[in-house]
Amino acid sequence: MCLDHPARVSRAAVLDIVPTRHVFATADTVLAMAYEHWFFHAQPPGFPEHLIAGDPEFYLRAKLAAWSAGGHPFDETAVEQYVTHFRDPAAIAASCGNAARRPPSTWSTTTPATPAATGSTARCS
Repeated sequence: MCLDHPARVSRAAVLDIVPTRHVFATADTVLAMAYEHWFFHAQPPGFPEHLIAGDPEFYLRAKLAAWSAGGHPFDETAVEQYVTHFRDPAAIAASCGNAARRPPSTWSTTTPATPAATGSTARCS
C-alpha cells in the first residue's frame, strides 16, 4: 500500500512482511511447519473457515500459544477478547482472506506485480 498508493498513506509501521508468492515458491518443510496457517488459509474459500468454526477458541488459542513460544504469553484478558470476536464467522473469514487465496497459477515469481516489486522505494521520515 505504501509503495503502490503513497498519496493515500500518511504513516505506516512495517512488521515482518514477507512477499507471499516468494514464500510459496521457495518454502521448505521447516517454513511450512512454522507457517502452516499460510498454507491452510490458502485453501479454497470456505474450507478453512468451516474447519475453524468447528472450534474457533481451540484454533485461536493454539495459534496464539505457538506465536508466543518464546515464554511471553499473550495477556489472558486480551485473549478472551480475541476469542469472543473470533466466534463471529465474519472474523474467521477475514482472518483467512488474504493474497494467498489467489490461485497458484497467478503466483509468478519472475513477473513484478506491483511498483514495490520493481524496486520502488518509500521515503521514511
